[in-house]
Amino acid sequence: MFALISCTPSQQRTDCVESKTLHANGAVASAGKTCSGRKQGEWQEWYSDGTLKWKGSYTKDTVEYAPLDTAALCQMTLLNGDSLHVGRSSNVRIRVGKIHPNELLVAVTNGKITVSDHEDLYDYQILPGHAGELKFFAFWRNRATG
Repeated sequence: MFALISCTPSQQRTDCVESKTLHANGAVASAGKTCSGRKQGEWQEWYSDGTLKWKGSYTKDTVEYAPLDTAALCQMTLLNGDSLHVGRSSNVRIRVGKIHPNELLVAVTNGKITVSDHEDLYDYQILPGHAGELKFFAFWRNRATG
């Protein structure tokens, strides 16, 4: 018994190249692959001091998201041993799983939060309104479920 099987070699994409962008200080800002000018596959972004800002995947310039367990994902980092003080802005970095920082909508109780003027180093600035508890909230659209 014989069977005729036709095999076609798979074609490798030749329009894909490794890409990276740099911060003004020469440090790598982002790195990954582009195909036909669009971000594709694994990408990473860094702050200008070299600290990882985000790691995730793209398909045709669109970030891919897996379903997220919303518990214990949010990480807020104050830099240089800083602490929050009433009436003084503090720069912070915020990471929520594989959600890109630019896709977050953030809010705080007891104060004000704004996008940092120094996005190459920090995500946000927090200005506490008065002494007491300050709660931080991060919202994003779960694209994995729509």
